[in-house]
Amino acid sequence: MKYAIALIALLPAAAQAGSTELCMDMGASSSKCSCATTTLNSNITLEERALYDSVGDTFLSAKSGGSDVSEAWETAFSTVAAQNNMTTEDLLLDMASVGEKHEDAISSCQ
Repeated sequence: MKYAIALIALLPAAAQAGSTELCMDMGASSSKCSCATTTLNSNITLEERALYDSVGDTFLSAKSGGSDVSEAWETAFSTVAAQNNMTTEDLLLDMASVGEKHEDAISSCQ
């Protein structure tokens, strides 16, 4: 349950294809999401970008495969954490600030 709460906290927040597609999945236009991705990428490291893209892509894949939103987030974080020899909790902590930056970028773009 604590994972679900942490994952839901990242929902509004949710760097290359992963962040753009994630933004569009939240209902924003492709031009706004492209702007947000560019803005986000200029404010995060390449390592953060790779992890965030992996989380976003895995989330969208799980969601399109029939998982509900909470299950898709849990799958994304546990899968990407395991692939990177991290705990799910560490990945959640690392990605929280990236998610906030993404949310800010989406809000700042037209």
